[in-house]
Amino acid sequence: MIAPAFPTVRLFYRNTMARELIDKSPAHRQIFEVVLNRLAAYFGGRDPYLDELTDDAVKGVMARLLQEGHSRATCNQTRTYLLEIMRFAMRPGQRKLRKHEIDVQKYKEIRNDPRAWTTGQVTAILAAAREVAGIIPGLDRDGTALAPLAARLFWTALLLVIYDSGLRITATMRLVWDDVDFLARALWVRAETQKQRAAQYLDLSEETFAALDAIRTPDRDLVFPWPWDRNVANWPTLDKHYRRILQAAGLPIGRGDLFHRIRRTNASYIKAAGGNPTERLGHSSEAITRRYLDPSIAQSARQSELLPRPSENPPVRASSRFSPAVLWPAGAPALVNTASTMDEDWAPPIGGKQRLLF
Repeated sequence: MIAPAFPTVRLFYRNTMARELIDKSPAHRQIFEVVLNRLAAYFGGRDPYLDELTDDAVKGVMARLLQEGHSRATCNQTRTYLLEIMRFAMRPGQRKLRKHEIDVQKYKEIRNDPRAWTTGQVTAILAAAREVAGIIPGLDRDGTALAPLAARLFWTALLLVIYDSGLRITATMRLVWDDVDFLARALWVRAETQKQRAAQYLDLSEETFAALDAIRTPDRDLVFPWPWDRNVANWPTLDKHYRRILQAAGLPIGRGDLFHRIRRTNASYIKAAGGNPTERLGHSSEAITRRYLDPSIAQSARQSELLPRPSENPPVRASSRFSPAVLWPAGAPALVNTASTMDEDWAPPIGGKQRLLF
């Protein structure tokens, strides 16, 4: 059997591209794997060869995702990562693909205002978390089984940490006890656990540290042990259990209502209080942070109250040269003859372009 002239797209990414892009965060590399899975699904469940990664293939993947109900933003993200592979394969040092002008247009995205939780809703979520029954098997970073942990204590501490810090769920789940400063009541979040590849120092409330102290054990390195979702790009089992908490709190459980909504809550309330949500979330610009701000919370004032109010009793003017426009003159409007007996040679009035205003 003759070996194919091109490697698969996945092998090319792992063996060539990923080795050169060593500065990319783990989250970035995980998204690549997810996108490659989407590409394989388009090709019937097999990894396509590199020369099969064409403009039409990228368009097909995007169309398939849209048909399956994914957002346009997800389609555009998939496009970005696949085109990054194509451009890398066309670089002078690679020459794996013939250089050509890529013609894959983005989908026009519909951007809705971001939604955060209100204080009352966060209170309801925490109340539901404190009622979670059962235990979570203890597990350390190296996979060592340790003493189990009460699920209600785990969830209370996890949600409070995200609420106070605004951390992403992946960075939160990778916290170790060496990252927790109990004296200063703060977190030292390591750069390698963050999407932006930058360390952060984040203060937490006394209530949150009390919840952390309740789950602290001397023999466990991980702050939040979770025996599931260990080798995947996201947290499907964690999301499933969190949805149950949201349901118990009487709140929506859509994709936009999961852990990232707590992150938006953190940013919105910090903005409303005059703080710096861009710094808190570790964003590179305020433009990115604006996508996280719920206007019902972060808006500093009701804009309608900034306007001068028109008087309810305006002064009466003695006379005026102008009058409001009148569409129809006084009296009954003339009837338009639409009878079938109308003369076939009838023509409209002069000009032939008069319009009737109704």
